[in-house]
Amino acid sequence: MKNINKFDINMYTVLFIGALAFMIFIAGCDSPKSHDEDETDSTEMSLDENDMDVNPTTTNNSANASTPDATMQSYVDRYPNMEYSYIQTEDGNIATLKGNYQVKVDGIDNDDDMDEFIKFVEQNYANKELSRKEYNKNIEEEAEPKNGFDAYYRALKNNIEYPEDALDEEVGGTVFVEFIVDENGKVTNVTPMEAMYYTKNKKYMEEFDQAAVEAIKKTDWNWTPAKQGDKPVKMKLEIPITFAANS
Repeated sequence: MKNINKFDINMYTVLFIGALAFMIFIAGCDSPKSHDEDETDSTEMSLDENDMDVNPTTTNNSANASTPDATMQSYVDRYPNMEYSYIQTEDGNIATLKGNYQVKVDGIDNDDDMDEFIKFVEQNYANKELSRKEYNKNIEEEAEPKNGFDAYYRALKNNIEYPEDALDEEVGGTVFVEFIVDENGKVTNVTPMEAMYYTKNKKYMEEFDQAAVEAIKKTDWNWTPAKQGDKPVKMKLEIPITFAANS
């Protein structure tokens, strides 16, 4: 049996340490490359995420397709001669401060589409009503004109100026005007509700909207503000104004 002397042991030790050092060197050379690859992957992932954030076109288009104006336009595209307005009746499904209204539609000759359209209009109004109820949810006493609603409606009627061109063409419509009575009993934020009536000539719609808003503003009565407890608070209301050419 061969004897192993100190020289042999030292030589083996040197060879082992050398091999270990070489392996550490190789591992160190590979590491930056792996790190670079990780950074590249991370950068590519970050760019992809950013692309998703700055390119919301598809999402916006889907949202726009469900707006009342877009839905209305889809019916107009299918039925170019379509028009609709409202009849005040006790049986109407649209309940307003002035009473109940029923949708009156002309120009849709398909019964299913007619039913679908009426449901759309009624649902659009219901959504607006829910929004108002949410706005007014903490009100304990509602706002009202100081001389009462009947007197207010008479004064409002006297302030309505029927657009002359629409009157000459016997075009009518009902504008639902939304506004806020503030803490001081003043009327503010007067605006027509969207997609609540339609005539073939959009010029008349714009004139009706403007005339209805101006009528509310001209009827500049003091209101008794709504209250939450003893504190006056803002309240949102809506009033329909009808332009009836044959009345």
